[in-house]
Amino acid sequence: DVTRLGLETLFHDLEAHPQWFGSTSESTHRLHRLLEELRHDIPTRFRERLPSLEIWPDRVGECRPLIGEGRVFLPDDEEMVALFSRAPFLDARLLDARHLRDIDVPSVGADALVEALSNTSQGALTLDIEPANIEKSLDYLCRHLRRLSTESRETLARARVFFSDRTVLCTLGELHRASSPELRQLWGDSGVRHFLDPESTTSMLIDGLELSGRLSLASTDELIIDLRSISEELDGQPVELAERRLLPDRSRLEAIQEVFSNRAHSMSKSEAIRVLALPLYP
Repeated sequence: DVTRLGLETLFHDLEAHPQWFGSTSESTHRLHRLLEELRHDIPTRFRERLPSLEIWPDRVGECRPLIGEGRVFLPDDEEMVALFSRAPFLDARLLDARHLRDIDVPSVGADALVEALSNTSQGALTLDIEPANIEKSLDYLCRHLRRLSTESRETLARARVFFSDRTVLCTLGELHRASSPELRQLWGDSGVRHFLDPESTTSMLIDGLELSGRLSLASTDELIIDLRSISEELDGQPVELAERRLLPDRSRLEAIQEVFSNRAHSMSKSEAIRVLALPLYP
């Protein structure tokens, strides 16, 4: 009889002997049904103590506090539970409890995901850094852009969280848009530059965040720059022996020659001089 015992006694025992109330799953949920029934009678001074009590069961039945070390987390949705697979989340049966809504405890959502992706999160809220999991995380952010705080948007703009078209994690400053699909193929898998797949989740997220203006455009000018960087290694070498990241074989060499040949009529004099100075012509 809680009325007889009084809330003071109940909360004293909850703090001093939480194991009395959470020895079994049924006893834990019986306690929370009681707290829900009494929610209008619980004074503010007691309500403020609820988050620190070890009475909140995670999904394997272990009772934890809602704040502090060893806490149990409240997910914005079940996708958060799947993404943060190592974190303890509150038993799903309590997520809609009215006495839980009466207390101010932040939930885990898009902002926490950004922290984890940018390696600034601590404790249990860390991600399995595997391509498939990161892809799911980026997809989640694409669908919940409105939940992102200004700080999270700024963090994403600086973080190495964006996939290239070769599944390399990059910052915005490391990603390029190719001026054409044909030109993109000339870099192949060299890794000299990292390119954005225009059909990817990464591309949709960048556009959704209105960050596409921070991407560099890669055109023939950048190709000339990259070829010049290896010109000393190529100069005088037989084609078959001149294998470099940008020129892995004769077919790539011929493709590059064709691009410059097709542009010959529109090249400026200075550009033509730079192309002719490249060791591309046997």
